[in-house]
Amino acid sequence: MAATPQLPPVIYAAFSGEINQETLQRTINASTQIMGAGCKEVHLMFQSGGGYIGDGIALYNYFKALTLDLTIYNTGSVASMASVAFLGIPKRRVSKHATFMLHRSHRTLQGATAAKLEEAAASLRIDDARTEAILREHIKLTDHQWQELNYNELIFTAEDALKIGFAQAIADFTPPPGTVIFTF
Repeated sequence: MAATPQLPPVIYAAFSGEINQETLQRTINASTQIMGAGCKEVHLMFQSGGGYIGDGIALYNYFKALTLDLTIYNTGSVASMASVAFLGIPKRRVSKHATFMLHRSHRTLQGATAAKLEEAAASLRIDDARTEAILREHIKLTDHQWQELNYNELIFTAEDALKIGFAQAIADFTPPPGTVIFTF
């Protein structure tokens, strides 16, 4: 069995890309190595345009279950399912020029029959309900914003993110000079 590499007590890491099976597995593998090396604190730069609903919810639940002292930073744009995954971490930061974006679930169908459309609609309603439940647990939107979300994308600035609960502070991801950045 290979020895676990020696890691610093505070890790700086980056996640950039789509939320999918591959990035979910990479995140699990990286965090397992970090915890196995005895590290307790991680600062995670997070940049994602979103991805698959099931994978985003799995990442949200995984983040919630981690025993690391984890701080996440939106450094540019966190959108769609990435916004849901982001909420799984208790210490959330946003750079002053970063944004969040939310929208309802959607799907493209080719060669759709009436039965396939009905099935897709039922699936989308389930996905919307479970993502909305997570959002309502963490962020505070007005009734008007919840209604608007049914028809449009909602985009939030860093200041908006503080007001509604996406983040607790405006702060940049600032690893000390010479720090090795790990990737998730």
